[in-house]
Amino acid sequence: MDYEMLMPRIDAEMSEGQIIKWRKVEGSKVDKGEIIVEVETGKVVMELESPYSGVLKQTKVKEGEAANIGDVIAVISTSQ
Repeated sequence: MDYEMLMPRIDAEMSEGQIIKWRKVEGSKVDKGEIIVEVETGKVVMELESPYSGVLKQTKVKEGEAANIGDVIAVISTSQ
């Protein structure tokens, strides 16, 4: 099954976040709780954990690009 990873609201003033660095590449195995991406909110850079174990199927937002809160930033597949 495929699950969408959404851009979270990191602070109250945040409307979007910029992808600074993907720590995993598409096709990589990821474990729930593992850091997979760094996001900048304008005030701080946060490391986001994978909400699922599986394979990073697709990154929807490239490094240097921004995404609004709630936008899909990645797809993680839990299918074997």
